[in-house]
Amino acid sequence: MTEMIELKDNVRHPFFRVPGWAVAVSRPVWDRCVAVPDGVRGQSEELRLWDLLVFLWAEMRDYVATAGGPLSGFRFPASVVNDERDEDAGGQDWPDTTVWLIAVAGMNEVGRPCLFVVPAEPPAGG
Repeated sequence: MTEMIELKDNVRHPFFRVPGWAVAVSRPVWDRCVAVPDGVRGQSEELRLWDLLVFLWAEMRDYVATAGGPLSGFRFPASVVNDERDEDAGGQDWPDTTVWLIAVAGMNEVGRPCLFVVPAEPPAGG
C-alpha cells in the first residue's frame, strides 16, 4: 500500500478548496513534486505544493468543463523543476520538467471525499 499524505486545510489555499473534499498525494508524488531536492536553493515546499495544486485545480476545472459528466479521475501534467536552472540564460538545452499524475476521487480513512494524486505514465505518444 502506498503511503498517502493528506494535505491539511491550513496548507491548502482557499482558492483550491472544494467544500467537504480533502486532497492527498502519494509519497512518490510528494518526493518528486513537493520536497525540495538536496542542493537546490531558491525553492520551498510551500511554493512547490502551491504549484502542484495550481496544476491539479486547472486540470480539474478543464476536465469538468469539457467532460460534461461526473468526475471520477483524470490524468494531468505538472511541471516540476528539480535543479537550479536559469531559464533566462539562453542557449541551454534543459531537460523536460513534465511529470504525469493521476487524480482519483475516493474516500479517505475517515470517510471524507478525497482527491488522491498518484504518479502516472505519460500518455501514449507523449
